[in-house]
Amino acid sequence: HPDTLILYWNGNESYSYSGLFTNITKSNLNDGTYIYYVFVNDTAGNFNTTEARNITVDTTSPTISINSPTTSSPAYRKTGANFTLTYTYSEANPLNLTIYIINSSGAIVFNETNASLVSGTQTLYKNITINLSDGNYTINISIYDAVGHSNVKSEVNALIVDSIAPTLHLFSPLNKTYNTTTVWLNFTFADTYTTTCKYSLDNNANITIPSCSNITLPSENLTEGQHVLNVYVSDLAGNINTTTVTFSIDTQAPNIVLLTGDKAWSASSTFTFYYNVSDANGIKNCSLFISNSTWNNTYWNATPLLNNKINNFTVTVLNSGISENGTYEWYITCYDTPYSHKTTTSLRTLYVGNRSDIMVEGIEWTSSPSPYKGQNISVNVTINNSGTKNVVNDSVVYICVSLKSSSTCINNQKIFVIGKGNLTAGGSYKISLYNLTLANDGDYKIYARADYYNNETMERSDLSGDNNDMTAYFSTYLNVTVLVISNNSVLPGTNLSINLSVKYNNGTYVSGLQKANFSIWDKWNVIGGYRLRNSYLYFVSETNNVYTLSYTVPPVSSYLAEYGKHSIIIGISSNKDTHTRHGNSSVSSYSIKAPELSARLSSVVSQMTVGSTDTITLELKNNGTDTIYNVTVTLATNGTGLKLSKTSCKLDVEWSLGNTSLWKSVSGLCDSVTVTANATGVYKLYVSSAYGNSSTGQRYNARYKASYIVRVVAANQTTGGQQTTVQQQQQQQETEQQTTTTNKYYKIEIIEYNSTISVVQESSVSTNVKVKNAGNYTINANLTILSGVKGISYEVQPLSVLDLNPGNVYIFQYKVVASNESEIGNYTIKLKAMHNATIYDEKTVKLVVLPSNKTKAKINSTIAKYRKLFEELEAKFKNISIKELENEGSYKRANLTYYKIKDLLDRIDKLISEDKYIEANKLLSELGTSIKTFEKQINDVKIKRMEIEKKKAAEFYEFIAILVIVIAIIAFIIYLLLPPKKEAVKESAIMRIKSYLESAKKAPKLKRKAHEYKEHSYMEGYKKIVSAYRYKPKKRKAKGAGIGIVEKIKNLFKKK
Repeated sequence: HPDTLILYWNGNESYSYSGLFTNITKSNLNDGTYIYYVFVNDTAGNFNTTEARNITVDTTSPTISINSPTTSSPAYRKTGANFTLTYTYSEANPLNLTIYIINSSGAIVFNETNASLVSGTQTLYKNITINLSDGNYTINISIYDAVGHSNVKSEVNALIVDSIAPTLHLFSPLNKTYNTTTVWLNFTFADTYTTTCKYSLDNNANITIPSCSNITLPSENLTEGQHVLNVYVSDLAGNINTTTVTFSIDTQAPNIVLLTGDKAWSASSTFTFYYNVSDANGIKNCSLFISNSTWNNTYWNATPLLNNKINNFTVTVLNSGISENGTYEWYITCYDTPYSHKTTTSLRTLYVGNRSDIMVEGIEWTSSPSPYKGQNISVNVTINNSGTKNVVNDSVVYICVSLKSSSTCINNQKIFVIGKGNLTAGGSYKISLYNLTLANDGDYKIYARADYYNNETMERSDLSGDNNDMTAYFSTYLNVTVLVISNNSVLPGTNLSINLSVKYNNGTYVSGLQKANFSIWDKWNVIGGYRLRNSYLYFVSETNNVYTLSYTVPPVSSYLAEYGKHSIIIGISSNKDTHTRHGNSSVSSYSIKAPELSARLSSVVSQMTVGSTDTITLELKNNGTDTIYNVTVTLATNGTGLKLSKTSCKLDVEWSLGNTSLWKSVSGLCDSVTVTANATGVYKLYVSSAYGNSSTGQRYNARYKASYIVRVVAANQTTGGQQTTVQQQQQQQETEQQTTTTNKYYKIEIIEYNSTISVVQESSVSTNVKVKNAGNYTINANLTILSGVKGISYEVQPLSVLDLNPGNVYIFQYKVVASNESEIGNYTIKLKAMHNATIYDEKTVKLVVLPSNKTKAKINSTIAKYRKLFEELEAKFKNISIKELENEGSYKRANLTYYKIKDLLDRIDKLISEDKYIEANKLLSELGTSIKTFEKQINDVKIKRMEIEKKKAAEFYEFIAILVIVIAIIAFIIYLLLPPKKEAVKESAIMRIKSYLESAKKAPKLKRKAHEYKEHSYMEGYKKIVSAYRYKPKKRKAKGAGIGIVEKIKNLFKKK
């Protein structure tokens, strides 16, 4: 007995129908998903609801586009290499898509189907490894949706496989010696897809050759001696050909050092003249010239010549035939090869005859194998008379043992007297100092001077100079020497192999050291000081007195690298004895191969008028040591009053900026951008982002991105007055702070720092702080970081600097370390540079803690969980919504929360797509609270609906009660109308009516049984009543009277 059927369509439409079977047609539907269900009740108050079902209408074909590679910007690869295919599709109900790679003959050489597509507009990346023969290939992508619509996109010749290296022939330089530093690099090459030419001189960093044309090698790098030149030519697929040549530069004459000083010899002896001669390209010959007023001679190559080693001339006879006694002058001349450059030394003097010659012959100390702090040592100084005559006077010797950094002698006795007669011709005398305590670690020197008061007036030193003294050095340190660094140019985050030796001061090797004995300090020479990086140093081996260490250089951080030269110091400590020896440090260097991109704008004016335009040009610079490709730049302003005609510039081709320190504009990359002034105000025009890829594909951001202030005024307005630049303002402030008196005062300032620092969770980032002594008195400077950010720690190098002189600047470096307990967000920390508790300077820094990939995944998971919960609540909310609730307060509140949650989800999705996880994370807590509120509000709406339904039921019960009363009245009327004489029949009728009434009273309260009675029920009852009159039919009333009563009863039911 159906009463009403209601179709609920898509949550905001409802339609009422009646009958047992109904067809409903919805036409002219837009594409999308529709949710519907049916509610039905019967005449007795029973009702039911179907489950909610979905109908998806899709009449639109999917769209597909290939972003890269494309016909205009193909991917060049070698066989076996991989490339990244980037494509974008848009479809509400995607089924699958298939990627095809087709060769020039039309054959499919690669295909792959992706059936895990999600709806919406999606950009996907597919890394494909190719094992294809050389040739051009077409990339084809076809996509299907769930109802069979399809689309296809092809990029012809988008993939070019090339495994053939370019040909290369080098004409200059040749394998020979050049007498100039102007050397021409002349070469030819051939390749279909050549893109880059580079050279490397003496295994240094590769230099890009502009336009692959012939150039002159930089003369400042062509020093004397041998050079190795490598020339590389590479094509777009990465195939490389190289050639190597060795050549030499010889533009300088040999260098001669005379090792024999002005000397006194006795007559008829053998005279030996020692010298060192060196030349990068070899020595051709040397000559010795000797002469006096009556005699001269020349000696040629008396001994075989050794380059950069000790050589000598030996002369046995001077001025043969006459007396040799007298004063002679001598010098040496040498020629190099192959150009015979000549060098002549200055004159030296030779004294022949009887003279004393006091010298310090040697200095030695007693310690094995090396002195150490706290040890007592003895020092022996030997004085020699190398002359031909006895010393005739007492000779005074001065001896001082001291630290190199100090002039204070640690020996109490400094003056020693050698009595006359103790220094005979050719004789020597030893002076000993005992029990000298080495109180400090450091380098010591022993200085000794013979004939301190110059008593021997006839010795040669009085005539031609003073060489009566000697200085010797020893150290309590161990000596560390870096022998070899395996690779002088490395990528960020890769390893260096360092070979080094460790020796005692006496030259013997130290063996048996382990990793704990070594320390390494690393300094980026561009900015900053030395940083202790022991956690990146690894012990490898010790072989033949050579230690091999492995060191991991600083990695890429926040898409920035410490490009260029780094200096390292290897320190050593040994616990082999009861005392610890701290190794002195050997300094060496290496270079990190990475680009350093900077971006700025040229032709920016500081003031514009409303309605005017200005044309600006983007300029780029690469100070790094590697080429950068595929540069993308974004420009922006901070208000609509200043509008740019173009904000994004991207070159998808493999274009190289090259490592140059010169700014230059790039054709096609924001080389002409129009700036329009729309409204008055002060605006910021800036480079929002700039980045590119290195030769390895690593992304690098620009470290420097310029920004400018542009003032927009009305057309008839001028600024007037005198403007003060930032530098003038700073200078004025400093001038006002200076005292006008001569009193000394203290002041410390932080003059340069990064106002914003970004660090990714579970990583670290380093930055520099410049601290200046702005007073006029020497101070000590300390740098501390004031912060209470959870999971963030700081490392400052160095912690303090002593004796910072007035006006001087020191660069501190601090590292921000974000642990896995750090929480993403924006925080404020303080830098405090201080001399003491009252003299300090503070600066505020914004610290941005960025999410790690693990945190991003966690946030994405939380969003998905909230979205699923919301969808479940949304379905419940729609199921309980009825028309009678629309004006209820609980329903209105729930409805507002419902739309608020949808808005929050849309905003969070947009932030995530823009990689703004910090902002999205802030909204997550609001989203979670709103969902909890929505869940409670749904329960309130449920209660309100129950109240409405209860009220409906009460009204229905009232109807049943009235109905029962009406039936009783009708029954009583029937009773009155029955014939009175037939008591049995009357009793039977009464009993039947009572039975019907009792049945009606006992009917279930929620069922409306009254409507189940039909016309045949009344007729059957009537027939039964009439059958009681069959014995006396003639006394009954006409049959129609009874039927009339029944008709009256039926009419009463119909009206009700």
